Amino acid sequence: MASLYKNAIKFLTALLAITALLLGFAYDAFPHTPAWQVLFYSLIAIAIFCTLAFVAIVIQMRLNQTIIKAGGIDPAWFWFKANPPGFANKSPTKKR
Repeated sequence: MASLYKNAIKFLTALLAITALLLGFAYDAFPHTPAWQVLFYSLIAIAIFCTLAFVAIVIQMRLNQTIIKAGGIDPAWFWFKANPPGFANKSPTKKR
């Protein structure tokens, strides 16, 4: 459990450092914009990015699960025409 807290502290420290760097660059890029407005738009951009990343992860997980349920051996093999040579000899699964 101590490792979890240690990793969470590292993550939050890195997130804070990266946010500070990005805000510093944003202040230079938009010099006549108030600091609160730059922070607000930055937080909106981060929220949109995190939402899109979450949606992409969920879609990828659903696709992989569908492939496995449809009889695929591995989601990566979905893109190939057949199983690798010699796989049928080593596989304990039933042939269709």
